Parts: sequence; C-alpha cells; structure tokens
Amino acid sequence: MMSKRPASSSSGGDSSAPPPPKRIVFEPLQLGPIPNLEELELKTLQFQNKKLGLRLTQRVQVEEDLRQRIDQLEKRQTQDDAVINVINRYWNQLNEDIRILLERFDAETGDEGEKQNEHEATTSFLAQLATWHKEELDEKLASRVHVSQRAVAKIIQVKHFCCLTFKSILFYTTVDPFLGL
Repeated sequence: MMSKRPASSSSGGDSSAPPPPKRIVFEPLQLGPIPNLEELELKTLQFQNKKLGLRLTQRVQVEEDLRQRIDQLEKRQTQDDAVINVINRYWNQLNEDIRILLERFDAETGDEGEKQNEHEATTSFLAQLATWHKEELDEKLASRVHVSQRAVAKIIQVKHFCCLTFKSILFYTTVDPFLGL
C-alpha cells in the first residue's frame, strides 16, 4: 500500500501548496474622542446601521438583477412555447393532410395501434410536454416522428402506384388503336 507524499516534497513544484490565506482589509474608522460609554454605543450603532444599510442596498440590487433575469427567462419561455405551438400546429396539419391524401387515394391508413399513436400525437402537445421526463419525451417524440415517417412513406407508395397506373393507362390507350381491340 502506498503512503501519502509528505507535505514538503523535493520535486520543486509548489503547485500543490495551499494558497496563502486571504487578508481581509477593513476601512479605517475614525471615531474621534469619545467622552463616555453612551457615545461609544451610539457611534457603534451608527456604524452598524451604515454597514447594514450598505448590505441592504446590495441585496436590493441583487434582488432586482434576479427579477430582471426571471423576467427575461419567462419571456424566453413564452417565446419558446409559442415556437413549440407553431411547430406542433404545422406537424398536426401535415399529419392531417397526409391522412386526407391517403383517404383520397383509397390507401390503407394503418392499423388501430397506429391510429391511436397518431391521436396521442395530436392532442394538447404542449400540456403533455410539460409533464414528461427527458426519457419519456425522447420516446414520445420518436413515436411521433415514426408515425409521420410511415404516413409519408405511404404517400410515396401511393404516388408511385398512381404514376405506374397512369403510365399503364397511357400505354394501353396508345397501343389500343394499333391492336384493333
């Protein structure tokens, strides 16, 4: 077992030496001649009152600075909430538009579990956001992204199907006069 290194090491480095003690400097106080004990008490109380007044002024300034910081943070929180609401509104609109497009093209809109996830993703997102822990937030956002990705993938499949259908119709209408059908 290794023992501790002695305080005065011969390695030449004083980097591990404790810093010198800080000196507290008091401002000089000129009391002048004090004829009796009552005046000494009076001067002492005046000095203490002056120091307490300075401390109170400092605390009031610190409190005002903290109030300003709180106001800034509340304003920033309000702005962040507004941005989150806008993002949520557009995300919900995107999901709704995709759902309408899929219905328009008679595509499968997904199983009941996916519909439930989509419903959860669109209800009062900001209220839910405030109650979620980080891990739960990551999980919920990942689920919401997954639902949107699946819906977009279905739109792409529908688009490809429509393009193929259109091309086959175009082909048959072009070839039909030549076949004499």
